[in-house]
Amino acid sequence: MPVVLSVPAGARGTALAVAHLALSLPLGVWLGRVPQVKESLGASDADWGLATSVATCGEVLGLELVIVLIGRVRTRTMALVAAGVALAASPLVALSPALPALVVSLLVWMLAAKVLGATAGALVLVHQRQLGRSVVGHFDALDSLGMLSGGALSWSAIRGGIPVAWQLAAVDAVIALALSVLRGRLPDEPRRTGSAERLVLRLRRRLSAPVVLLGVLSLLASIVDAAASQWAGIHLARSVHGSVALGALGYTVVMASKSVCLLVVGAVAERLGWRRLALLSVAVTVPALVVGVGSGRLVPGLLGLVVLGVGTAFLGPMVNTLAGEQRAVSAGEARSMLELGELPAYLLTPLAAGLLAAHLEVRWALLVLTCGPLLLGGLLLASPRAWRSIGGAGA
Repeated sequence: MPVVLSVPAGARGTALAVAHLALSLPLGVWLGRVPQVKESLGASDADWGLATSVATCGEVLGLELVIVLIGRVRTRTMALVAAGVALAASPLVALSPALPALVVSLLVWMLAAKVLGATAGALVLVHQRQLGRSVVGHFDALDSLGMLSGGALSWSAIRGGIPVAWQLAAVDAVIALALSVLRGRLPDEPRRTGSAERLVLRLRRRLSAPVVLLGVLSLLASIVDAAASQWAGIHLARSVHGSVALGALGYTVVMASKSVCLLVVGAVAERLGWRRLALLSVAVTVPALVVGVGSGRLVPGLLGLVVLGVGTAFLGPMVNTLAGEQRAVSAGEARSMLELGELPAYLLTPLAAGLLAAHLEVRWALLVLTCGPLLLGGLLLASPRAWRSIGGAGA
C-alpha cells in the first residue's frame, strides 16, 4: 500500500533529485579526474585495471546488503545512511596515498553507491505511484546530467589547479547540506516484514514470474548500455582511423540523445502505451544500427549512435514503472531484483565485448551486443502472455 505523505509533490521531487545527485555528481567529478589520480599514484595500466576491478566488488557487496535489508529496514533510512557514507567516502578516495588505500576507499564508496542507487530508485517508484504518472525518465535524465556536469566541473577544476580532494569535498558538502535540509521530504515506504521472517521466504516472494521477467528485461537493457559505454567511442575512432577526439565523442552522443528523450518518454508512453512504444523503438533502432554502424563510415555511424540513444530511452523507465506496479512486493524489493538483473551485465559485458572484438571487427561486436538484447527484449514484449505476466495492459 502506498504511503500518503503530507508534503507537496514538488518537495518530494526536489528531495529525490538531491538524492540522485549525491550519486551521479561526485561520480562524474571522479571520472573526470581519474587520469590525474592514476598518474599521481604512479600506477601502471595493469595495476590500475586490477585495482578498479577489485573495487567493483563493493557493488556486489552493496547489492547483497540491499537484498538482505530491503523490506526489513525503511527504504528512506537506507537511502539517507548510504548517501552519508558515499558523500564521506568519495573525498577519501582522492586522498589515498597509495593504490591499496585507494582500493579500500573505492570499495566502500561503490558499496554505498550501490545501496543508494537501489534505494533512491525505489523511492522514485513510490513517488511515481503517488503521482499516478511516469517520472522515472526524469530522474534517469538527471543522473546523466549529474555525470556530465561532474565531468565539466573536473575540467574547470583542473584548469584552476584545484586538488581533486578539495573539489570532491566541496561538491559533497553542498549536496550533504541540501540533503540534510530536505531529508524529511523524501517519500518512504514502511517495512513489509519483521525481523522474524526468514530471508529465504522474503526472497521466494520476490522470485515470482513477473518480477523475474522484469529482471531479465533489466539485464538485456543493461547489456545494451554497457556495450554502448565501452565500444561506441572505439567504433567511431576506428571509423576515422583512430581519431581520439571522435572516440571520446561516441558515448557522449548516445547519452546526450538518450537524456533528451528521457525527459519526454513518460508522456509518450501515456499516449502510445509502454508495449507499443517498446516494439516501435526496437523495430526502428535495430535496422538503423545495422545500416549506420554496420557501414563502418563516420556520418552513418554517428546517426546510428543517435538512434541508439533515442531508441533505448524507453527501456529503463518502462522496466522500473512496471516493477513499481507489482503489488506483491514493495518498490524496494522490486528495485532490488532489477539491480540483481543489471549487475551481471556491467560485470560481464566488457569481457564479452573484448572477446567478440578479438574475432570480429569492433562494429560487429557492438552490433551483436546492442541489437541482440534489443531483439530478445522485443520478442519477450511481443508475447501477449509475457506482457500480461508483468502486469501490462492493452497495447
